[in-house]
Amino acid sequence: MNNFKTFLITLTPLEPYFFGGERSFGGEEVNYFARSNRYPQQTAFLGAIRYLLLQQNGLLQANNIIDRTRAESLIGATSFHMDAVSSQSFGVITSLSPVLLKNTDGWYRTTELSHSASLKISSGKVRFSAANQKGYAACLEGYDAKKGLPDKLSAFHETICAEEVFITAPQIGIQKAQRNEGSRDEGFYKQEFLMLKQGFSFAAYITLKENDLFVFENPKDQQRKIAFNPGIMVMGGERTPFFMKIKEQNNYDLSTHFTSKASVDFPKLILISEAIVSDGFFDSCLFAVSNTTNFRQLKTSLKSTTKYTSRNSRDADIEKPQRSEKFNLVSRGSVFYFQNNEAMEEASKQLLKHAGGNPYNIGYNHFLKYQSQL
Repeated sequence: MNNFKTFLITLTPLEPYFFGGERSFGGEEVNYFARSNRYPQQTAFLGAIRYLLLQQNGLLQANNIIDRTRAESLIGATSFHMDAVSSQSFGVITSLSPVLLKNTDGWYRTTELSHSASLKISSGKVRFSAANQKGYAACLEGYDAKKGLPDKLSAFHETICAEEVFITAPQIGIQKAQRNEGSRDEGFYKQEFLMLKQGFSFAAYITLKENDLFVFENPKDQQRKIAFNPGIMVMGGERTPFFMKIKEQNNYDLSTHFTSKASVDFPKLILISEAIVSDGFFDSCLFAVSNTTNFRQLKTSLKSTTKYTSRNSRDADIEKPQRSEKFNLVSRGSVFYFQNNEAMEEASKQLLKHAGGNPYNIGYNHFLKYQSQL
């Protein structure tokens, strides 16, 4: 069966949200002040979609899966593994796009870190250079060190400050263990939750496909019709509710929401999602303006998971999820410049095919391409 359907999902938080990371209360580093990430990790988004499908298709009862064979056919046998060496399957879920922002005017992405600056190359001898080992000097003309790298969001029609859209909502609390022992300064913590500016929502595309047990229309024998409906999706460390809308699409190409035909001196790739790259990826670049972020995930499987509404490590009666090793992801908005269009195309293939294409299929390693006309 090869029938596919693509849907546009919009997620509007119904209260302040908190997307945790490595530097949060439950991470490797103990902190008493933690800021929410602006966007959910793609793994968290995938996990929320998988849970929603189980729920809407009647495969959860008292938080337990009632038919593991059918559940595996619906959402796959295991969670996403960043270090997987073979192709992973997530049942009827074929692909996810990056989670971006959207309002009635259009889509927004993180502005490239080289915004308003252009790459200039000098072939003369330079004593100190960011890329002197390659025999040239590279600099960003128009970059102002006092202003630093931009923190903006871009759409076709405008560029706005990210802080105007991601609004902070600090909350102060006291750890449960300290409450039991009485108030002590060590027990206080502060969390910086976020809200979206009115009118904005998270948005992503998802493509589903039929298989032997789940179809879109006219189920036969042991088949069931795939249920995928709007409603409330819970996501994030604080289990924030999001109002989810779903609209069927013919297909999608995120580049149509952002790219223009403006000429560039050097071909470049701009990340619109976090990316995991090979050790030698930067060697293929003429120049790069990039940041990195730490990433670590929980690994679970349908075979051993018995409780689906809590992953609390203090619960003695549930499987303890395995934590992955730490990965360094290249941040969205990072820019890679190349000597020519051929080098850029080869680098884009590396992003698409990294780790067998698994990261790209769930929304990592997505980019915009700008070819040079020179």
